[in-house]
Amino acid sequence: MEKLLVELLEKVNLFGGELKKLQEGQLRIDGRFDKMEARLDKIDSRLDKIEDRLVKLEDDQQEIKDRVVVIYDQVAILTETADELSRDMYKLTDAIDYFRHEASENKEELFRLKRRIRAM
Repeated sequence: MEKLLVELLEKVNLFGGELKKLQEGQLRIDGRFDKMEARLDKIDSRLDKIEDRLVKLEDDQQEIKDRVVVIYDQVAILTETADELSRDMYKLTDAIDYFRHEASENKEELFRLKRRIRAM
């Protein structure tokens, strides 16, 4: 019986040593998991920052699109105004040419009248 108890104690001691090794291994694994968890937290934080940047970029992109629409509208208005001004310039040029022609004819008529008056 004593022999059996001694063997049993030896096995318990061996089991205790193995258990201690397993516990130490578990502590190392837990430490590694803690480090991995910290790294994952950093990655999560970086991903959140990237997501925030993407949202800001999308907002900025939408603002740029809105501004482009406004610019296109302004260009269309300016083009229409330029066309109207061009038409008005042609009308003014025609009117000026007409008045010059009338002035020339009036000068000629005045010159003829002066001749008649002198001839009288």
